[in-house]
Amino acid sequence: GQTEIGACNDPLCQWDLDQLALVAVVTGDANPIGMVEDPQGRGYIVRRNTRIGKRGGRVTQILRGSVTVTEMFTDATGKVS
Repeated sequence: GQTEIGACNDPLCQWDLDQLALVAVVTGDANPIGMVEDPQGRGYIVRRNTRIGKRGGRVTQILRGSVTVTEMFTDATGKVS
C-alpha cells in the first residue's frame, strides 16, 4: 500500500508534542539520548533523528535539559517550512 509522505507509524507519532513529557536527558557522549513519557505513562528513548509527534517531526538536538524537535509542515500557501 501507499504511505503518505511524512507518515509515521512509530508509537511516538500518535501523540502531539505537547502531550509528551521530557523526563530525562543523558548527555556526555557522542550520542546523547532523551527519554519522553506519553500521557499513559509509557517511557520512550529518543535519539537524534527519532520520529516524534503527529506532524512527523524529528529530534534534531539533545542538550542537557532540552530536546529540540523540528517539524516539516506545509503552510497555507503550500510552502514547506
